[in-house]
Amino acid sequence: VDDVVGAWDPSAGKLTTVLYGHPWNVTAVATGRKTLALASGSSDGSVLIWNTETGKPSTALAHGKAVWALAFSPDDTRI
Repeated sequence: VDDVVGAWDPSAGKLTTVLYGHPWNVTAVATGRKTLALASGSSDGSVLIWNTETGKPSTALAHGKAVWALAFSPDDTRI
């Protein structure tokens, strides 16, 4: 399914977590460098910041245009 974010366990080679929240295709994902921060962007222009403990979006941002790339700042305070 293209509208979810999946987390894989590389040692086991299997899907461990699926995050639901985007209504359209997920086109970009970024992880924090110093924290457990996780963000995903969609072709509908939305960006979701995920609570990695609950698996739910904690913040939703509207970019306005399709999001094709995401990155966190070195201190994880900005996307």
